[in-house]
Amino acid sequence: MKNKVKLLNRQSSLEFLPNLSNKLGPKIYIKRDDESGRGGGGNKLRKYERIIADAINKKADTLIIAGHFQSNAARALVGAACQLGLKSIVVCKAMIPEQNTTFNQNGNALLMKLMNANIITIDAEDDF
Repeated sequence: MKNKVKLLNRQSSLEFLPNLSNKLGPKIYIKRDDESGRGGGGNKLRKYERIIADAINKKADTLIIAGHFQSNAARALVGAACQLGLKSIVVCKAMIPEQNTTFNQNGNALLMKLMNANIITIDAEDDF
């Protein structure tokens, strides 16, 4: 049994921020999740590496996430599912005021569709 699947290209580095450190006092570093590949989302992918390994160990073939059409977490999960040969379902509802067709069909929503996610829309009042 694996306790982790590989989703990140490499570990992200820590970068020292000298100007902010000088201004605030302590040495301050930033974790460079932009270096991890796959469109960012390093913190989400680190979490998914363990969650998805657990799902695979339990013989799951589909990953399901709830959110909205432009969710970075949903896009990252769908990408991981696609990479690992799993199906994905994204349950979306109008969580952001004044959503329109452009909002619901472009950006992350479009990327998730291109990665064959099954996107299910529920009413804003419905419980996930």
